[in-house]
Amino acid sequence: ARAALPRPLFLLHIAKMKSIALLLCLGAARAADLDGDGVADAAAADTCCALKYGNALSECSSATDLAGTAGCCPAGFLHRYSIGSDGNEDTTKWDCISFMSQTDCTAYSWSAPWGTETPIWMSFQCPHFLPTPAPTPAPQLTPPPTPKGFRDNDQDGVADAAADGTCCAFVYGNAFAGCSGATDLAGAAGCCPSDFLLRHSIQATGEDTTSYDCVSFISQTDCAAYSWSGLTPQWLPANCPHTTSSTVVDAAAPRAVGLLALVALLFSA
Repeated sequence: ARAALPRPLFLLHIAKMKSIALLLCLGAARAADLDGDGVADAAAADTCCALKYGNALSECSSATDLAGTAGCCPAGFLHRYSIGSDGNEDTTKWDCISFMSQTDCTAYSWSAPWGTETPIWMSFQCPHFLPTPAPTPAPQLTPPPTPKGFRDNDQDGVADAAADGTCCAFVYGNAFAGCSGATDLAGAAGCCPSDFLLRHSIQATGEDTTSYDCVSFISQTDCAAYSWSGLTPQWLPANCPHTTSSTVVDAAAPRAVGLLALVALLFSA
């Protein structure tokens, strides 16, 4: 174990640490020179000595930018775009300010080319700097990679349970007009629940853009238990391809005519 310091040395050690802390505090105070005049700022936060505050750029010899107003602000004063009381910088206006004490501000005068100017003391609404921006939100965690073989062709966020060629269907191959006189796929959206896939109908000959399907690739069990606004879907055991590239459609097989008649009846009301 380390031996304890003798009491005189211990007190000297404490005094030395206090001195270092005091020097650090004094250094921080001297570092506060936000107006860049080489002198420690004396003005409290939100107060300042101002020759100009919130003036339009054009008021200084018809200037159009901050650089053009430099001749209207003496050396030793902070020349900046204006910072409003809301903390936002206004690039159409400018400030000419100093963070000297109020006493020094009262005694100050500037021999400008057009005459003597004296500043005013602003006791509030003179921020010394722009507020610190809110921290950037932490990046979202990268989602885990999709498992190999994962399929979600109906885009409900759940892995497809139905084998390709089978599906749970509210509508298959119906004309748009069968849904309240719709003329396109978007118009038929009201006839398909949000967790079902609304698409142009996929037939044996390919995609038919004059009709639509409302299907889901949930399991047959889940299909039998599903209902939407008092309506129940039907399970199609065949001829319901999951994608346009599917090869499970049998061109010779009959279409789901019974379902079409049922759905037409349901949505005719």
